[in-house]
Amino acid sequence: MIRQPSPLGLAMFNAGLGLRPLVKGLDFYRYIEYCILLEQLWIRGISNGSLLDLGCGEEPLSAYLAARCGLTVTALDADEDKIMIQNRYRASQGLEKALTLLKRDGVDTGLAEDSIDNAVCLALMPLLANDRDISIMREIGRIVRPGGLVFVSTTYGRNYEERSFDVSAKGFLRVYDMEGLKSRIINPSGLTLREMVFFGARTFRFDRFWYSLPFLARLPIRFLSPLLSTAFLSYEHYHRRPEGAFLILSKETS
Repeated sequence: MIRQPSPLGLAMFNAGLGLRPLVKGLDFYRYIEYCILLEQLWIRGISNGSLLDLGCGEEPLSAYLAARCGLTVTALDADEDKIMIQNRYRASQGLEKALTLLKRDGVDTGLAEDSIDNAVCLALMPLLANDRDISIMREIGRIVRPGGLVFVSTTYGRNYEERSFDVSAKGFLRVYDMEGLKSRIINPSGLTLREMVFFGARTFRFDRFWYSLPFLARLPIRFLSPLLSTAFLSYEHYHRRPEGAFLILSKETS
């Protein structure tokens, strides 16, 4: 039995991966999503088997899950630069056997049907224009094995919205409402919604101040993101002012 994975441990793991991750730190919103994910993995006893991190980016999650949580991880991203960064993480931690890297589009992963035990897709869907979010959810539903779990995080608001340019996203951003989650995330995947956790500001909208700052102004204190995220954000099954939704989906066995 492994120890319960810790979001703070993930932050420390990230800091030990090199100068770039140390200085860059963890994203303000991503940290609260990591808190939810690691808690869910622990509650549901996911401490072995295969896991797909779709849209891994350059975040340390895949390497952490492979190094500290006993999982065999496949990290997939369409951006070659992100995969190269992940490769440096893998080499520095000696994870050649536990972490597989794939430069592929999430719409067509090339993975076999029912080939992955569980999957994670954090903060990717809101950034995908047109119907790419729908297509990727169909692909995730195809490749996860029956009985497997899928963890997806998205933006959330009272009304569905598509923004052609959003400052925090540095481009397109989709804000889902409940109907949008059903029509674009849950239903296309063919998966069953097991649980939903909402996250957002406790009271003061610190994110508006944080993301209004130029990146270079935030950079010197980005290492404080875990503390800032914990101080100003919260997550629960009912949230008075949700800004994001974390979905736990399952693939039914026949």
